[in-house]
Amino acid sequence: MRLFISILITLGIIAISISCSVWRQLGKMPNDKELSGFVSSEHFNQDKQIFENRRPELIEAMSKRIDMGTMIDFFLNDTPHRVPEEPLPEMKPVDIKRFLEPTDSVRFVWLGHSSIMMNVQNRILLFDPIFSNAAAPINFMVERFQPPVIRLEELPEIDWILISHDHYDHLDMETVEFFKDKGARFAFLWELAPISAIGGFRRIGFLKWTGGRKRV
Repeated sequence: MRLFISILITLGIIAISISCSVWRQLGKMPNDKELSGFVSSEHFNQDKQIFENRRPELIEAMSKRIDMGTMIDFFLNDTPHRVPEEPLPEMKPVDIKRFLEPTDSVRFVWLGHSSIMMNVQNRILLFDPIFSNAAAPINFMVERFQPPVIRLEELPEIDWILISHDHYDHLDMETVEFFKDKGARFAFLWELAPISAIGGFRRIGFLKWTGGRKRV
């Protein structure tokens, strides 16, 4: 009986821990200040209270190509198209010294999928960095095929981190929190204000779709 109770308590603690981690990554509802930034966007539908894609025909085309049956088959069945047959090609180690050499042009290192590090006229930018094991709120789902070509701790000093949107393969809470106290500045879309508030980021800027800044 004691063993059974101990197992239940252990499972309960594990469930609570997972739940807390998952809910944190899901973000929170926007407050009044954040909502005021949303509604001023020309892409925000006041009647539906949602953002609308600038090219809705693309969403319709995607919906026709991908249905629920296709998604279930891809994620649950043993399909050969889900995992590469052999390791993806990569160049290791990353030549950081050459990447950081002064330049009047642009250099970049592709870190996989959406993650790109760029040297833009000696400003170091990091786009959609994903260094976690999985692109999901639970780490055994949607696991990466192989480790990153460089570890977080090996990255050079980053000036700006830019997050395009809040899909798990573009916004990784564990990765961006690593940079929270590193001096890097963050640029989020206005739609991500609730998530950035949870992270407690200080050096931060918000941009609207097609928006920008003249100087960084």
